[in-house]
Amino acid sequence: MFNLRTLAFLAVGAVCGTTSRYAIGVWFSRWSVAPPDFPWPTFVINITGSLLLGFLMRYLTAIASTPQMRLMLTTGFCGAYTTMSTFSYEFISLMTERQYVTAAFYMGGTMVLTPAACLAGFALAEAIL
Repeated sequence: MFNLRTLAFLAVGAVCGTTSRYAIGVWFSRWSVAPPDFPWPTFVINITGSLLLGFLMRYLTAIASTPQMRLMLTTGFCGAYTTMSTFSYEFISLMTERQYVTAAFYMGGTMVLTPAACLAGFALAEAIL
């Protein structure tokens, strides 16, 4: 159930995650010598966010942290920093639970349908414009 305290923890995490994502994007645009045609900031954010969420989910449950702390760091921070971290964690959870068919469908479906949905959204906006 949502209460004001829970929402405050979630909001603090989300603001920090969003700010971190923006800062990394700005930093890369100023200092990167990599080819500009590769989306390096998003690439790095997705990898580091997945690493962080995997660490937090394992560590925070092992140290018996509060539900609000877990919510702030996982759903709040990691969720705002990158949704790829949640996708990665859910895929790994399905694999560790030996739900291989579900995991394969989730991975394949996400990798095919999300770009397709993005393309459809782009086309819809183009049609409206």
